[in-house]
Parts: sequence; structure tokens; C-alpha cells
Amino acid sequence: MVCSWVFIFVGVLTIVLCVPLVLGKIKPNPWYGIRFPASYQSEENWYRINRTGGWIAIVWGAVVTGIGIGLSILGERLGIHPLIDIVSIVPLVIVLVVILAIYASRYDK
Repeated sequence: MVCSWVFIFVGVLTIVLCVPLVLGKIKPNPWYGIRFPASYQSEENWYRINRTGGWIAIVWGAVVTGIGIGLSILGERLGIHPLIDIVSIVPLVIVLVVILAIYASRYDK
């Protein structure tokens, strides 16, 4: 299933892109990182928000990768339609965005 391989790719790419954020290797900038208004209030906020957001995104990437692997292995055996692949990822994306927004609002105050 093509969708499963896309999930695996997106999950692994998310993990790879977030490791530098967790390690504090990305300085404040307008292009790469978790860029909420609170992130720019201080360098301490930038690194804390990016570290936390990076960990959340890494967990999310691992879940997406796991779903992709599971669907690629079991999808054909169970007769799962590719549309179910697409529908299964939408709640995960929404949860990630909500969690990041909650963390950002904590530091915004």
C-alpha cells in the first residue's frame, strides 16, 4: 500500500528533523523550529519550547511510522482499504497540533 509507505517516510522524516530541536542545536530563527510568539521572547523560551515540541513530534513520528509499518504488514492480509490509511492519520495530526499549542500557550504567559 502506497499510503503506508508515505506514513513511514513522513514519520521517519519528522523524527530526523526534530532531533536537532531536542538537542538544542537550532538557534532562534524564522524558518526552522517551533515558532510561536512565546518562542521569540527569549533564548531560554526558544530552546525549552523547541525541546518540548521536538519530543512531542518525535513521539508523533514514531506513532505514524508504527501505523505505516503495521498497515503495510497487515493491510493486505486484512483487506484494509487505502482510504483507511488516510483517515487514520488525521486524528494524530490534530492531536499533535493541539498539544503543541497548549505547550506554547503555557510559555506565552
